[in-house]
Amino acid sequence: IPAILWAEEHDERVVISTNTIALQEQLIYKDIPLAIKTLGLETKYVLAKGMSNYACLRRLDGVTQQRSLFADGSEDELFKIHDWARTSAEGTRTSLPFLPTSAAWEQVCVQSELCDGPKCAFFNQCFFFRAKLEAQNAKIIVVNHHLLFADLALRIEANNFSQSALLPLYKRLIIDEAHHIEDIATEYFASKVSRLELMKIISFLGLEFTERFPGRLGLLRQKLIFELKNTRQDILHFFEELSSQRKSTQFLTDELFDSIGTFCTLIGPSEQKLRLLEHHLTHPYWINTLLVRSEALCAQLINFSMTLLQLENTLVECKSDTLDEQTKTLRLEIKALGVRLSLAAEKIRNFFKGPSSKEIVFWIQHEMRATGPEIQLVSAQPDVSELLRKNLFDKMATTVLCSATLATNKSFSFARRRLGLHDHATTDEKIHPSPFDYKKQSLIGVPIDMPFPDSTEFSTSCIKAIKELVIASQGNAFVLFTSYDALKTVFETLLAPLQE
Repeated sequence: IPAILWAEEHDERVVISTNTIALQEQLIYKDIPLAIKTLGLETKYVLAKGMSNYACLRRLDGVTQQRSLFADGSEDELFKIHDWARTSAEGTRTSLPFLPTSAAWEQVCVQSELCDGPKCAFFNQCFFFRAKLEAQNAKIIVVNHHLLFADLALRIEANNFSQSALLPLYKRLIIDEAHHIEDIATEYFASKVSRLELMKIISFLGLEFTERFPGRLGLLRQKLIFELKNTRQDILHFFEELSSQRKSTQFLTDELFDSIGTFCTLIGPSEQKLRLLEHHLTHPYWINTLLVRSEALCAQLINFSMTLLQLENTLVECKSDTLDEQTKTLRLEIKALGVRLSLAAEKIRNFFKGPSSKEIVFWIQHEMRATGPEIQLVSAQPDVSELLRKNLFDKMATTVLCSATLATNKSFSFARRRLGLHDHATTDEKIHPSPFDYKKQSLIGVPIDMPFPDSTEFSTSCIKAIKELVIASQGNAFVLFTSYDALKTVFETLLAPLQE
């Protein structure tokens, strides 16, 4: 309510950032409309989303052109998204009548490196820029923490704190669930590279047509043959070279990350996160295997990227308007994928150089997934206090941080220190006690006869205990689960008995 009143009285924009979708929806669909109606105002408010949440009309237009190349693709997921976009009002992933796979959505969503902005033929109809214009005209903008930091990252990179970035310019900020922002800032500004990320890029650059979503190089080659009957042989030769390089890149990626998995097993087989320390960097396997294979992969990634650039330069030299018109979107995507290959090489090289400063922490994240082992190389600055103070809090006229768990032992000193506010002279703080009477309204009970969670009897015993507690509390119980399967099992088992 104070934010709405301030925005109206001072004609000034207020951004409200939350961590969860549930709270965003509560604010947008319930709390803010109720507050505005109660105050008798007509304050404009919007929910802002990141670029990748929107379908790109230009990329979808490319899907239409692919119909002529793939006669059996009319029922494909991509074409369903294309048909939906023709009548969609907002063009967001969540407004689709079906849940698209990540692989399909990545083919058609808005991506910053592929966006031409006002130069795009679809700019006036663009879902993302229409939403951005709505945000520009709103007094209250609700975002999530990830979008807040995506916007901040762009501002830091361009040294732009006076104009729009992903979000319109704002100077008044409310951060709800503020206990999350240190972790999100650390994660957002970390350097990461994984096998999965590289394999996705390699897949997108495929030349085969056997995949569900044909690779970009395969589509480009097919377009050149289909649209331009007199395609130069030197251009087609590039695709033979790129096919060979793609296979080499895939082999070297698997070789390196398999070796990293072996290293993790040698050092600490039970560790999902292995922090790199000085003695790791002198281990024989690190020196004789990982350093050699990492450099081989980096050289191949750069070589692959340079060949993609040479192909693009050759196509530019053709000076064909027809060629440019028919292949513009594909070539933009291929160019962006080439840049991502180069960036991945840079991240891998920096990682294997090892920590050069105590302010940066390096670690290997190793976990098993249904698709096999997934390994990620991460380097991050664990103390983001100065970054937050300099680039966020000092740039705002007002920042309000609120959370049910921001204070520690009835003090904000820990949060102040971690967020860079320990010496901020103009910071006010207030703890509002919970109205819940814990002594009268709660009871802690610890069953001492439960089997261990890995026991076959645990589920049966758990269900029995929950039933007894729900009956004892006359239904005044809130049961939490660590898995959806457990919740479903208990619900199905106890529904009928508890209704009786």
